Amino acid sequence: MSAATSSRCLRLQHADCTNPKTCDCDCHLVKPEDAGITFVEVLPGRMGRPARPIVTAEGAAILRGNPGKWALVGHYDGATTAGTTAGNINRGKRADFQPDEWEAAGRRNPKGGSDLYLKFKGEAKLRSVGT
Repeated sequence: MSAATSSRCLRLQHADCTNPKTCDCDCHLVKPEDAGITFVEVLPGRMGRPARPIVTAEGAAILRGNPGKWALVGHYDGATTAGTTAGNINRGKRADFQPDEWEAAGRRNPKGGSDLYLKFKGEAKLRSVGT
């Protein structure tokens, strides 16, 4: 039996298909790739990746120079990734964007994926308490 074919019955009717003449099924002919299976030698790295910078230092300076204005700062392939990232910023989980100075929002993009918007609210110590 070749390594490309199954040695176990895919329908769990018997232990193996070494003798197809005594077997009622044809599962011994099924190749893994025909069943949508690809065996790998090494498991790929985790799906998550390190948090990338939302904006460069220059971009942050531009946003700081335009307080109160929303800016599109990133596009993500996932439909909810921008929303998750925005939530992390607004909850203070991103050290480079403190929620008392920054506000973020994620929106689905009609062409696919999602977009991240960021707004600099102003320096926390310079804003009055009522704003």
